[in-house]
Amino acid sequence: IGMQMRIAMFSLIYKKTLKLSSRVLDKISIGQLVSLLSNNLNKFDEGLALAHFVWIAPLQVTLLMGLLWDLLQASAFCGLAFLIVVALVQAGLGRMMMKYRDQRAGKISERLVIPSEMIENIPSVKASCWGRTIQQMVENPKTTELKLTRKAAYVRYFNSSAFFFSGFF
Repeated sequence: IGMQMRIAMFSLIYKKTLKLSSRVLDKISIGQLVSLLSNNLNKFDEGLALAHFVWIAPLQVTLLMGLLWDLLQASAFCGLAFLIVVALVQAGLGRMMMKYRDQRAGKISERLVIPSEMIENIPSVKASCWGRTIQQMVENPKTTELKLTRKAAYVRYFNSSAFFFSGFF
């Protein structure tokens, strides 16, 4: 369903951009359009894949607490307290990942705007010998983007490991 929603939104955005006037299209950069189509529409797939945890998680906790109460009595609440702490840590890590993702999306759109503007103004870039300057303007956001990607990956891996090992603990 998430993939179908993403494809439908992709189609709607494509049809809408075809109907826009050239005056409006001049205000929208290609980088913004590419990041909208690639990054933002993927959230439909990711969001709907995790949507079932909203109702499954409380059901699982309730059932497991009943089973643990039967086996361990009051000691079962230590496990529940640990799961609550892990859930709070994961919520904080999720916010951190969103912050890195938003910063990275800004850097990606910034990096994609520069080459398109350079291609539009290639005669003046060549005439003024701005090739190296433009190259540095493209590489600086790219290195920042890579650093943010690496930080987000570390947070995501830690979050995933906490998710998989929380049941074991």
